[in-house]
Amino acid sequence: MTAVINAGPLMVLGKLNLIHLLPQLYVETLAPSAVFDEVVLQGIAHGFPDAYVAKYAFDKGLLKLIAFTESDLTDDVSVLSLGQGELQVIQLALDRGARLALLDDQLAREAARTFGLHVKGTMGVLVDAYRRQILSIDEMVFAFDVIKQRSDIWISAAFVETVWRQLFQENAESSS
Repeated sequence: MTAVINAGPLMVLGKLNLIHLLPQLYVETLAPSAVFDEVVLQGIAHGFPDAYVAKYAFDKGLLKLIAFTESDLTDDVSVLSLGQGELQVIQLALDRGARLALLDDQLAREAARTFGLHVKGTMGVLVDAYRRQILSIDEMVFAFDVIKQRSDIWISAAFVETVWRQLFQENAESSS
């Protein structure tokens, strides 16, 4: 399956040093220009370490940059009240038949769903990696703890706890 990634999940996976999960989970992961500009170009300009991690992933072909301009947006996508990266992610997913948009922002997720796209956020990527046994339970505990501790990751501790309880419940049900 092809996924199109937005800045939020890309930054968090970079901060967790887990971008390498993407090619293990998806046939290809595409990122439009606005996402690359926000995460890599602006991130490097500000000296953010995760920007260098993301740049390395692009350089090594783990992520594929797709050139995109505002004129590439269709009328029904361009009218949405979303950021440029989110608009480009939705449009690119539609154009490429990618069916999966990796978005953390709730409004962007809802908009993507109205176009028939499946959505996952950072937490969904991590859960998929765990379910496919790419990440161990110890690695999940570590990642979830880091997310809760870091002030530069905007995923609430309450949401992390909710996802953790659901995973724990799944594990309990599957082992009984």
